[in-house]
Amino acid sequence: MPLPWRCSRWLARTAWFRRKCSTISKKQLKGEVVAVGSNWLVAKMAPGGDYRVFSVAPNKTAMIDGAPKTVSQLQKGTMLTADVTITEYPLVKRTTTVNSGKVFWASPTTVIITQENGENKQYAVPSGFKFDVDGQKLEAMELRPGMILRGVKIVEEPLVEVTHDSVVTGTAPK
Repeated sequence: MPLPWRCSRWLARTAWFRRKCSTISKKQLKGEVVAVGSNWLVAKMAPGGDYRVFSVAPNKTAMIDGAPKTVSQLQKGTMLTADVTITEYPLVKRTTTVNSGKVFWASPTTVIITQENGENKQYAVPSGFKFDVDGQKLEAMELRPGMILRGVKIVEEPLVEVTHDSVVTGTAPK
């Protein structure tokens, strides 16, 4: 559906656009930490069980069992809860191709690929989609970390922004 003239792309970065053309909602996100790095983490979301990668500012802390922890101090198995504000824009982000990359994380419905520039990028994988790994066609559930793959896919998803000032709390694994 085309955007009305007042919500065109060239206005997308303006305060007016954010007020008039966006949908704002508050949501609580919950998940279990399954992998961490210096400025990222992968969480298995609850409910649902899908995996999501989050980029985290190095100085951002979460209150874990009452003590502030940076992302690199989190342990696998830590349960996190975040109260966030989500802003959805009537624009579409298009991902047109995954030229090649190394599998960082894979589940039946999500893959996280380390691209040639070192950036991790998450992709939703539709049922039946096949990746080319050394001439073999593999489904997402067959991928393993470190595999080099090639694939082409066009994905359209709404442009969503999650607040950076969210409060994150959690409990460490026992």
